[in-house]
Amino acid sequence: MAASPATAPTPTRQFWHRLVIGALALAAVAWWQYPDGTLQVIFPALPGDAVIIRTPGGAALVIDGGGDPAALTAALGRALPFWQREVAALILTTDDARDLVSHIALLERYQVRQIYVATPPADSATATAWWTRIREQRREPQQLRDNCRLILDGVTLTCARRGAALVIALAYGDTGVVLAHRVAADAAPLAQGTPATLLSYPWVHDPRNAFVARLAPQVLVFSDGLRTRPVARLSYAARGMAERVLCHERIDGSIHWSSDGRRWRLLRTGPDRDAS
Repeated sequence: MAASPATAPTPTRQFWHRLVIGALALAAVAWWQYPDGTLQVIFPALPGDAVIIRTPGGAALVIDGGGDPAALTAALGRALPFWQREVAALILTTDDARDLVSHIALLERYQVRQIYVATPPADSATATAWWTRIREQRREPQQLRDNCRLILDGVTLTCARRGAALVIALAYGDTGVVLAHRVAADAAPLAQGTPATLLSYPWVHDPRNAFVARLAPQVLVFSDGLRTRPVARLSYAARGMAERVLCHERIDGSIHWSSDGRRWRLLRTGPDRDAS
């Protein structure tokens, strides 16, 4: 039966219907991506080490970059609202060329307010390109030193030198994250009382040592950015840490930890999808 002239949709009516539906969809996405007061720490599934942090107020931090620039920028795009094109801080704990290349890709797409480095990158073609991108944004990197301290949206970031490695600790309420993905196997423990609900630690080391024992993390995320030999070729079970949640990006996919300052939640994209 043909629609009557009074009820037949007109091009103008169809346009407004689509406009309203589109506006509602954008509003729903914006509401879903709006800061919810939690600290979010994301380990994207990519080669090397990269960590994306979203503070309770919605500011973004990126630590190191891993070895896949496209995967890093895609992960950052998923972590942030579609309208957010600014990164509060870009932190480089190493001068690994893989991290520099990923930072270059990120600097091409996002404005960065602050840049921190553990050690200025050594001279190379990649480092020159990195410096060029930074100067285009009129930024001057600041050096992170032992015992440095930054506070953003209620999250306290502290640094500790362990030999050539820079360890970063994030504290939010009663929870905390320690990023020690470049420490040596015999690294000295951190100060007593450092909150470490989650610890990022090199897969190449056996974690049954004083450094890990002092922190007593509930979640242990193994990283593969540290390239040393010999590798501790141990399974999860052989590492003797059954009382903790163990994760590795190659096994579990991207790892997303969040905390409201009291309780934490862990999401994984691999076979074991959820723990809290």
